[in-house]
Amino acid sequence: MGFLTPAFFGLSIFLVGLVLFYMFRKQYEEHIVSSNVLWTQVMNEWQATKWWKKLQRQLLLLLQLLILLFLMLALVRPFIHTDGVEGDHVIVLLDQSATMSVAMNEADVNRFEEAKEEIVTLLASKNNNQAVSLIGVGDSPSLYINRETDRAVIESKLNEIEINYESSDFTRALSLAQSLSEGQSSSIHVFTDSLTSEGVNSFRFDAPLYVNNMSSALDDNVAIVTFGLTTKQNQTSAIVTLQNESEGNQTVTVLFKADGDIVDELEVPLEAKEVKHVTVDSLPSALYYEASIENKDMYALDNSAFAFSSSDQKPIVYAVGPISSFLYKILLHLGYDVMQADTFEAINDLPKDAIVISSIGRDEELSGTHSLLLLAPEQTEKVSIEAEITAKTNEELLDYVTVQDIYISQAIETDSVSAETIMSSGNIPLINKGIKDGQAYVELFFSIQDSDWPMHSSFPIFIYHVMEYLQGETGHIGYFQPNEARVIQVSSTEPYEIVDDRGIKKGIHKNTSDLFQAPEKPGLYALISDLDETLYFAVTLAESERSVLSADSFEVGANVDTSISDSSRFEWWPWLILVAFILLLVEWEVYRRGIRT
Repeated sequence: MGFLTPAFFGLSIFLVGLVLFYMFRKQYEEHIVSSNVLWTQVMNEWQATKWWKKLQRQLLLLLQLLILLFLMLALVRPFIHTDGVEGDHVIVLLDQSATMSVAMNEADVNRFEEAKEEIVTLLASKNNNQAVSLIGVGDSPSLYINRETDRAVIESKLNEIEINYESSDFTRALSLAQSLSEGQSSSIHVFTDSLTSEGVNSFRFDAPLYVNNMSSALDDNVAIVTFGLTTKQNQTSAIVTLQNESEGNQTVTVLFKADGDIVDELEVPLEAKEVKHVTVDSLPSALYYEASIENKDMYALDNSAFAFSSSDQKPIVYAVGPISSFLYKILLHLGYDVMQADTFEAINDLPKDAIVISSIGRDEELSGTHSLLLLAPEQTEKVSIEAEITAKTNEELLDYVTVQDIYISQAIETDSVSAETIMSSGNIPLINKGIKDGQAYVELFFSIQDSDWPMHSSFPIFIYHVMEYLQGETGHIGYFQPNEARVIQVSSTEPYEIVDDRGIKKGIHKNTSDLFQAPEKPGLYALISDLDETLYFAVTLAESERSVLSADSFEVGANVDTSISDSSRFEWWPWLILVAFILLLVEWEVYRRGIRT
């Protein structure tokens, strides 16, 4: 036990003063009486009385001494050491990703709620002088609280934080935590589900790092990993990949829906850890399809998936200037009719939905009327590519493309800022995409002949995504990640309502703004305009959020400041004040009754 302000022990002189006041109180006058027999008897009884009985005659003195004593002890602020939190600055990282919604037990308490409870327990161990910063971890970190000491404020903000269903980027979040911990003794506490020690090896912390991975007691998850459509001879087939992440065998019911109506139902047995592909043929024509698992398990978000049908008829593709034979063969394989021309003047009266591929530059008139795929002209001066090739995160055109495996020898330098760069090498853009006058376009700043990409299986997939993007509206606007913001193509200039599959309004998209932001929760949604135009889209889980497997908790304590204390002070002076107040009430009642010596 210790005292924060021991100087107040000097107030003990008042205790001595109180005793002196009682010693010099009023004395009784002497009177002669006829007999002292009665007084002798009283004195004998007083001498025979125990010492604590005698003290009862000085009850007011004792009560007043105790009141002063407790007040003095309250002023010196006694405390005891209890188990606490390390550091003057406590930094808490809370994972807000989709997998934090996994149920922990049969009571449906999920990982996110369990993490919040553990954070509250952590806050209860801190002292009043320790500051707390709270960081939410998603695609980008969110600093909800910065160096707050009031526990009530911290818990209030903590209760407001919800799952945002994004993927968790701990590289950026830990970088923020590392910068916040500089210049002050700190400790970092991470609450997540699958962060491993390999994920933090690139960081060198000056503060201890505690990673608390929430692990579920349940083991009954089956996930839909992929869901796709194929169309041959006007017949639509669906293929769905199921994965049993449980240790035991499972039998699940898979429903297939077309435009919301059930069209097929299958019972699928799965062995432990098995991955199985299920195919359904001869599906009816529909705009969108859904595959869902009816069985309830620990993770509901991976129990459904959506796929949109392609348009019934491919638009005509007009190639202006020479194009790569690889590109030409892929377009034919995808079912496009390709018309070739040497100049823009050679093509006229283009169909409204035609797509133009140009290797001789951009035609301004066509830019406002048709979608364009712009290839790098061969005669343009180029620079060598030396830096590593990187891609924009969650870019739909680069789905299933590993850009690090691609080799590109040279590219055109450009200072274009009107488009969005989706692939680059250092400061050199390699692929841009954008919308101009309501028409989509994609620009390649490297020649296909200067790259080995056509030799990779991902190149036809990329061209397929590009043509789907350029094709524009087909009753749907594609797939989005939770909270993803990007440019979309819509025909109406009026605002669109965003509604979910139950018809509940989730927001408004104004076509005057540049970006459309998708809802945060995965599922099927629609954009509905006042002109009764309906455009469907699906919010899907990121690849990293499709597994419920958790990791073990661990600590990283290298290079920790030895001055950091892992205990906190519990001050109990408020209880002393309370006792002093109660004694004051008792003393007042004793004085009122006139019990005094």
